[in-house]
Amino acid sequence: MKVSVIGLGWYGKPLSEKLSATHKVVGTKSTKESVSNWDISSVSAHYLNLNEELDYSQLKPVFDVECLVINIPPSAAKTTAYSYQMTKILNGNTK
Repeated sequence: MKVSVIGLGWYGKPLSEKLSATHKVVGTKSTKESVSNWDISSVSAHYLNLNEELDYSQLKPVFDVECLVINIPPSAAKTTAYSYQMTKILNGNTK
């Protein structure tokens, strides 16, 4: 099964590492630097910041999955873009 973990932070990182033992796992980080410094080779990390306009065509590997784990707290919202982007994700409008 292909699994995506949106939010590879303090909880998402160990979760993705555990899942990668039996599944293909991709995930997201909210800064480009953290994607560059990602250190788990069995999980591919992609840049996704919900406070910015997103290019979903670049995020196809993140959303073309059988299971999507959303692990981003509302406290991460710094702009109204967060609510808009989260609504698109929850409604499956990422294509």
